[in-house]
Amino acid sequence: MQDTLSISPDSGITLRPLQWPQDGARLKDFDASYSSPVIYEVAQDGMAFSLQQIVLPEPFLKCYPMDDIAEDVADADASWVAEDSDGKLAGLATVEYQEWNHSLLISGIFVTPAYKQKGIGRALLGLIDAFARKTPARCLQLETQNTNVPAIHFYLKQGFRLCGINTGLYDPAQVHPHEAALYFTRDLQRD
Repeated sequence: MQDTLSISPDSGITLRPLQWPQDGARLKDFDASYSSPVIYEVAQDGMAFSLQQIVLPEPFLKCYPMDDIAEDVADADASWVAEDSDGKLAGLATVEYQEWNHSLLISGIFVTPAYKQKGIGRALLGLIDAFARKTPARCLQLETQNTNVPAIHFYLKQGFRLCGINTGLYDPAQVHPHEAALYFTRDLQRD
């Protein structure tokens, strides 16, 4: 695989492997936030869970702590960045191979708000797919929040399916009181 790829000739966005620690300092200014006018409320009835989309009076905004993202990068087996023609980071993806269950955990795909809806997430996922095919992984897995509806829709559109919910993963003192983890998986397509 080439070291640098372009999303499209006229996009001005290139993808390349993240270089640590050189790119580490640039991560402190990376905006991995998202906002959504709706969230999925998790309801539990005995052993069953359901998700109901709720329109919010004000958009939900979440800003991820950059220390956590830097930690994900340090722990990753592979990571990539998308950058614009001025060298500004527009996206980031990190993955870890999980030997115990032969899966590739997508620990993060982030696109800065100014660059959303430009194909960067899909291009980063393409790099993840190519990396995964070089491993014994049988599937891709990830976790996102019920409040991150744009990410949920993106993953569903990319062929992932919801496979689990954890309503107690996050500390309610640090996040939205009803924030829950949603787990997604997609079988790895081999050539």
